[in-house]
Amino acid sequence: MIADEYKLGQNYPNPFNPETVIRYHMERKETATLAVYNVAGKWIRDLCIDRLHTPDYHEISWDCRNASGEPVSGGIYFYRLSTPSLVVTNKMLLLK
Repeated sequence: MIADEYKLGQNYPNPFNPETVIRYHMERKETATLAVYNVAGKWIRDLCIDRLHTPDYHEISWDCRNASGEPVSGGIYFYRLSTPSLVVTNKMLLLK
């Protein structure tokens, strides 16, 4: 739990292949970006960019592809939810 009502859930399934779902809760109406990074901290893909969210639960799936549409290799990845009021990160494992 983050800041009372913000929640960035663990992706499901985890470990995963070939797709995973990331669920999060927004406390209030504001913009958010959800991005994926590799273990070295290199940006892989934005799953949503500055999208206005209502206060509620939201889900986004990731198909294990980078921003160019190419499949990524197996390994540890991080997903980061960024809003004007917070930034929070979780870890996930892609098995190939």
